[in-house]
Amino acid sequence: MTFCSTKPRKVAKVVIIDTSSLEWKVLILQRVARDIRPISPHGHDFPGGHVRLGEMKNPRLGAIREVREETDLVVAMNALMTLSIEPLSDGSGNIYWYLAEFPGGEVRIQPREHDFFFWKEIGSLTPNELTPSGWMENLIRMGVEKLEKRFTS
Repeated sequence: MTFCSTKPRKVAKVVIIDTSSLEWKVLILQRVARDIRPISPHGHDFPGGHVRLGEMKNPRLGAIREVREETDLVVAMNALMTLSIEPLSDGSGNIYWYLAEFPGGEVRIQPREHDFFFWKEIGSLTPNELTPSGWMENLIRMGVEKLEKRFTS
């Protein structure tokens, strides 16, 4: 796959939360060993990846495609809620963070990218448990707050 180097890069990631029981859970993917990155030394990640050239005007399209490719889950366009848009650490573009409720179905990961997945109960999540800097935990908290507002309004 080729990326256009004259335009800023876009990455889209999705925090998927299962709200079907009293104990909400978040989907965590475990990267393959060759793809562990400094920002997440334990290899934990959310579904997502690079936005392709044809998706640049609407990064949600890239988010939906990446979730399907990495987990086999089908997230609808109108189910994605924006959490945050932040600059990439190398300054080459932006990362688009989205939230989606678990759409149902069976999670099937792609072994070329991830070794396994797990559901983590949000109520039992401790600070910096998933990442030393706490960036994953912060995004999960933002997602929970957004869903709670949606359910109470």
